[in-house]
Amino acid sequence: MKCDLCNEKEASVHLTQTADGESLEIHMCEPCAAELAVDDPRGFSLAAILSALETSRRKLQNPHCTTDAES
Repeated sequence: MKCDLCNEKEASVHLTQTADGESLEIHMCEPCAAELAVDDPRGFSLAAILSALETSRRKLQNPHCTTDAES
């Protein structure tokens, strides 16, 4: 399974968030997980991960897009 963020490397970090009976799974490679501090024992920002995931999805939909700005 490829990393949901970079879509290049194999995912080895898997996060699942469950809220109100709905689950969201995010699969990341080690470098992307480290960049977002998922391995930080003090915790990590789920909002930052979700933002990175949305940016990655936008880039996959429009590979010529070079901006990270929201539409």
